[in-house]
Amino acid sequence: MGLKAIFAVKKIVFKPMTLVSDLARSEDVLWPFKQAPPAMMWLLYAFLCLASGTAQAQSEPNTLERSENHCTAIDSSSFRDGAKSEATCDQVVLSPESEPQSTSDFTSKHQQEAEEKVKNREDNQEEAEEEAEETEALASSSQNPIANLISVPFQNNTTFGLNRPGLFDVDVNGGLGDLFDFDSEQLEKISKLGRKLDRYDDETLNILNIQPVIPFSLGEKLTVVTRTIVPVVSKPTVRYNQVWGLGDINPTFFLVPNTEGPWTVGLGPTMLLPTATDDVLGTGKWSAGPAAVAVYTKGPWVAGGLVSQIWSFAGDGDRGEVSSFLMQPFLNYNLPGGWYLTSSPIITANWQRNNDQWTVPIGGGVGRIFKIGTQPVSLALEGYGNAIAPKGFGDFTARMTFKLLFPK
Repeated sequence: MGLKAIFAVKKIVFKPMTLVSDLARSEDVLWPFKQAPPAMMWLLYAFLCLASGTAQAQSEPNTLERSENHCTAIDSSSFRDGAKSEATCDQVVLSPESEPQSTSDFTSKHQQEAEEKVKNREDNQEEAEEEAEETEALASSSQNPIANLISVPFQNNTTFGLNRPGLFDVDVNGGLGDLFDFDSEQLEKISKLGRKLDRYDDETLNILNIQPVIPFSLGEKLTVVTRTIVPVVSKPTVRYNQVWGLGDINPTFFLVPNTEGPWTVGLGPTMLLPTATDDVLGTGKWSAGPAAVAVYTKGPWVAGGLVSQIWSFAGDGDRGEVSSFLMQPFLNYNLPGGWYLTSSPIITANWQRNNDQWTVPIGGGVGRIFKIGTQPVSLALEGYGNAIAPKGFGDFTARMTFKLLFPK
């Protein structure tokens, strides 16, 4: 407090004295005061002291108090030099811009920040809800085989426990037709090699179906959906331990009316092309027939079925005729977060056989829709036990489906 008083006196005393001295030395300003008696000069000096103190008090309402530590550092010579003393202490006077904010400004700033946080939280919640809705819609579309959605599924089926060395031919839609009857050439080879049939127990059959689905619009009322199955097969046989290669390609074309409501139906032709790279991997016949599909979508449920029947009409005359039926019912229940439960067994019948015509698996699995980068995909793992199957065909099939999705 003492230092403050000293500086206040300095402001009032030394500054007016300097002003009076300057006026006294001036030749053209206030010259009459040069001839004034000393009493008049002291009155002028008192008046200037009073004016200087008042002006100083009015000019510093918005400044902070000077630092006592700073002013203490000023030596005694500063008090003998008014200008130097003033300059030294004025260095610690803060400008109005550096004043602390008022309480109202502080409250307003924090209120604005709180509002921005609430808005950002609401925006993030809206984005999450929109993404969840998109995922649900994409899941329903990807589970519909005739949806207006481009997809490329890779479906791998591994059947364990084959214990007969017959020819397991791949027929329509990747289904499995069995030909256990040995021809004379095979029986002769088995006899020469001295192999026993039980030596072929516990073999494995693997079929990877690459089946792109591509829709084409024919206007506002009709869409053509192409579904092509390209099987890559690895199969045990009598002649070789394991044969793998390309199977018979199966294209299907569905005409799908564009209708409102939960039901979607499609009807069209299906064909089986003799593209197998080995006789044991295909039928060797050109085959064709009708195919139909119906899908019901309601809330989290997607259910329906696909059926087809083919007959051979041309091909290798030494190979047996083809008459195969396929039915694939499917049931999906979509869960939050892109997860879903699924069941889609492939039921087949080979009408060319007198016995053991049917293969009826039962089972299901779980899957999820997610993104790899920006690419939506679906991954499902399923397991099916064969409730009805030809003797020696196999007891269990494990299926993994990885599907690339390209929504419009």
